[in-house]
Amino acid sequence: SDCASTADTTSPSDRDGTGTTPERESSREGATPEAAPASTATPDQKVVVATHVFQPSEGDHQLQLWVGRRVNLVRDDASGWSYGECVDSKAAGWFPRAMTAESS
Repeated sequence: SDCASTADTTSPSDRDGTGTTPERESSREGATPEAAPASTATPDQKVVVATHVFQPSEGDHQLQLWVGRRVNLVRDDASGWSYGECVDSKAAGWFPRAMTAESS
């Protein structure tokens, strides 16, 4: 597949037992939001295209990106992370929104 992701949608805070909420996490540089949103991509959602390579480093709930990957944007978080689903493979996860641009 073109994008890689696994089913674990817990954040590092969930695994380390801190109980940090997304609002508190957003104040930490580079913190990933807590968990995957319940909704999934729909045909009328915004599509973004990766402009940079992103190799997940914090956990399995992040979405691997490389230049040109098209992702249905499911949710933008105030932390600067977005949750999306790859257009071609349906792999889903969190990724840094700054590494994408809106598809034309």
